[in-house]
Amino acid sequence: MRMRVLALFVTGLLPFAACDADGAEEMEPAATMEPPAFATLDLDGDSYLDADELAEWVDDEGVFTRWDIDADSELDADDIDESVYTIWDADEDTVIVESEWETGVDYLYPDALDPGTFQDWDLDGDSELDADEVAEGLDATNWNEYWYEADAVIGFDEFMDMYFALWDRDGDGRIDSVEYESGAEYWVY
Repeated sequence: MRMRVLALFVTGLLPFAACDADGAEEMEPAATMEPPAFATLDLDGDSYLDADELAEWVDDEGVFTRWDIDADSELDADDIDESVYTIWDADEDTVIVESEWETGVDYLYPDALDPGTFQDWDLDGDSELDADEVAEGLDATNWNEYWYEADAVIGFDEFMDMYFALWDRDGDGRIDSVEYESGAEYWVY
């Protein structure tokens, strides 16, 4: 199976939508979660995490179900759009500024896709991205088509392949402690 680095599957609680005084939907920041120690996940003690070790943690923590906003056992574009927005909002102020966008696209976009520029995504020119602009940006850059392929949804098995690839930055099929710490610093919120 072809593995792609899909850098948006993180642990943590999903945001919930609220409405402002004008009735416009706003995203609330997610609660922060501490990542487990690498040694805790390295069940066989070989100083690397394999896909099974990571899958056990993902299952125990309910990571996939947290991302499955509509609880239909698969992730679709709406689930992903909301999650990407939450991940990129590093300071949890409910807007994405250019530095947050740059960090996010570095992890999220494979070399095969061009994310464009922050200005391309900032449709109203206010130097901040809201949830709608992030969703539009993902769509405009063909990100959804690249990741979802034919079925337009991601099931648990695909999720695990992509989640593992997120942490395995050098693509050698295992996650060392440096890769884990680097990924946990950005992706576990």
